[in-house]
Amino acid sequence: MCSSETLPGILSIVKRIMILIQIVVPILLIVFASISLIKLLKNPEEKNGIKKIINQFIAAVIIFFIPLLVNVVMILAGDSNEISSCWNNASEKIILSTTYSPIEEKEKKKFIPNAKDYEAGRGELDFSCTSNTVKAQFSCETLKIVEKHLYDLNADNFHSVINSVGGFENYAKSVGGIFGEYYGKKMPNETVADFQKACEYVLGWMYMYGWDYKNGFEASEGEHVKWGGRGHDYSKDAFYYNTKVKWKRKYVPDSGTTTNFDNVISTKNTNGETYAMASECGDLAGFVYNKLGLNVKFKSSDIQKVSLKDVRVGDEILFGNKRGQGHNAIVGEVYSDHIVVYDGARMVTEDKNYKRIVYIPTNSNTETDLAAIRQYVTWCDEWWIRRHHDFKES
Repeated sequence: MCSSETLPGILSIVKRIMILIQIVVPILLIVFASISLIKLLKNPEEKNGIKKIINQFIAAVIIFFIPLLVNVVMILAGDSNEISSCWNNASEKIILSTTYSPIEEKEKKKFIPNAKDYEAGRGELDFSCTSNTVKAQFSCETLKIVEKHLYDLNADNFHSVINSVGGFENYAKSVGGIFGEYYGKKMPNETVADFQKACEYVLGWMYMYGWDYKNGFEASEGEHVKWGGRGHDYSKDAFYYNTKVKWKRKYVPDSGTTTNFDNVISTKNTNGETYAMASECGDLAGFVYNKLGLNVKFKSSDIQKVSLKDVRVGDEILFGNKRGQGHNAIVGEVYSDHIVVYDGARMVTEDKNYKRIVYIPTNSNTETDLAAIRQYVTWCDEWWIRRHHDFKES
């Protein structure tokens, strides 16, 4: 709903009208009450004079407080649901168009990559293949595997399928490609291509499972977005499609550390519970770095400010605003005029495509870079990176 071209703009206009009402109504109250009071003073015997003034005051108070109440409710709700999130962030569309310089030559292009957006060489994977079934832009070999195994596993058949083939390792081998080759093993961590393969390993499993978005550790906490989007039933390729299986996202061992992704997808742990096939934004970087054998600590002291033209593959990218909202993702590809951000949060669950393009402005500076970032994260006021490792170009 909120990703449409028209709705945020309409809500921005509505919000401005409501602000105008809150300014105009007290002025009108003073004017009309003054007129009524003057009439009453001229004609003290007017029976309805006082009543009229009181009614005008009550009506003005009601009209004034309804917009105020709506704003307060939406602000308190934060981004906990799509309606309040869309309402609170709608004004960002106006801010972007009036305060920050647009990216002229790229402004009208789509911000989801297609095969034509990719350049050859520099050791990156081949992302030129497409699929009618899989919306995400995996490399050619991985794309075929993901497409083939979308309906293998769900919450109801998981243990029976895995047991029937003699364990998860055998299942991973039957899937093949990087999934069979690297299950239970650390992946190479030297080059850009190594990093992209690790991203495809993690995001490929998430896609084949039909992963959920969930922040908070208990089923009742935080925000939950189903595979395939909000407001409707699960897609048929979702892990939790038509199931009553209860789940909890309780696999993060220690806040600020990387997490063993293979243990999550195979439901291995120490307390007998089954891991949830769900994650929030910060988990993707932890999963990928752990798979690469880079057990980094996600420390606030590592945060750097850079320009978009200096961002590198493998950087963790963080977004924030003055209202306390936060988000993070990872940089998966860097080209001459754009970067491709890999997002493992609501984005992949809602539209089944984890990639977003951020165009590098030709006149790159603080304001134009922020304008470019806001095409992707509309509510962002400031952004940073954490560079945990330098990946070499092949």
